[in-house]
Amino acid sequence: MAYLLNEANHIVVEVGSYQTKAIRNTVDPNQLPSVIIPTRAGILKGNSEKEAQGQAGSPSSDQNGSSVTPEKNGDEKKDEDSLKEKENGQSAPKKTNYVFGEALENVDPSQLSKTFNLLEDNRVTDWEAFSAFCKYILVKGLGVNIPHNQCAIVFSIPVGWSKGDMEALTQILFENINTPALMIVEQPLLALYGDGDTTGLVIDFGHTKTTVVPVIDSIIIEHAIRTIDVGGRDVTNYLAGLLKEDERIMSAADGKLDDGFVQALKESGLIEFKTATPLPQDNAQNTDDVEFEYSGIKYPLGDWRYQAAKILVDSTMIPGKETNDRLVDAIKQSILLCDHTKRVSLWEGIHLVGGSSQFKG
Repeated sequence: MAYLLNEANHIVVEVGSYQTKAIRNTVDPNQLPSVIIPTRAGILKGNSEKEAQGQAGSPSSDQNGSSVTPEKNGDEKKDEDSLKEKENGQSAPKKTNYVFGEALENVDPSQLSKTFNLLEDNRVTDWEAFSAFCKYILVKGLGVNIPHNQCAIVFSIPVGWSKGDMEALTQILFENINTPALMIVEQPLLALYGDGDTTGLVIDFGHTKTTVVPVIDSIIIEHAIRTIDVGGRDVTNYLAGLLKEDERIMSAADGKLDDGFVQALKESGLIEFKTATPLPQDNAQNTDDVEFEYSGIKYPLGDWRYQAAKILVDSTMIPGKETNDRLVDAIKQSILLCDHTKRVSLWEGIHLVGGSSQFKG
């Protein structure tokens, strides 16, 4: 088992409600994930996996993200199926054909029976599909050789998974992936360890929710966890509404804004929090001069670019959303539910994680 000490064989997988990241070879701690894939799946109708492969620009499922194995010769398959039916006295169960990643993005929607998120509220929605998803990431994305698997895996999961969830994941990775070693760690702990801490308050801005998690001496204080029903998806929707109210933006876009434009603007670094203290005049940037370029067209941005991210700290700003949740209240409630001797350490050790934690300001 000496090969387990080889960091080149170490794999880290972080599963999130919006996207999943994975990396193989942890020798360089600054290396970026080699696999970044939406945490979504699609189910193909009938035997349409070949059409899906063609649209993804790939001759085989190894390249396009499908979990389906190559089909057998037609006559051979029919004979085999008929034999099984005779032996069992019933029809053999049909195999579900899942697609992920690039194949899911490129496949004709008419070939899909449905698409769905693999995680909802940070919990797995379909374990069969999630098993195929894990196999795709590890085998197709990271090149794991299942019969001769020498890769130890650290699997980073959202907070709140039950013991049954962890057992199901363990069964998948040992029985289906043949991993020789496995460690399942909740994401708030890894966030603290990455900063060299064992005590702190982790604020995780997820796709659909924001979670406030206190950790004391490497132990998550479960009863003090607080969740706010607002996340990155709400920022995207709110930003889209602000864009539609800007006449200059709509004029430049000929009255049409696609989802790709909104997502690209959100991730451009131009959407930020307004600083409480005004910057020196020499460093201040005139908002009228800020432009965002998309598909060769430049769009002028106004002061509203400071408004979109504010809903993360004050969800009462979201139109039509019945909530009184404010981030500062959730932080206060979470810390007050912890040991009074540790509260100062929690206030002084606030860690922000998640995609929406990268907004400037």
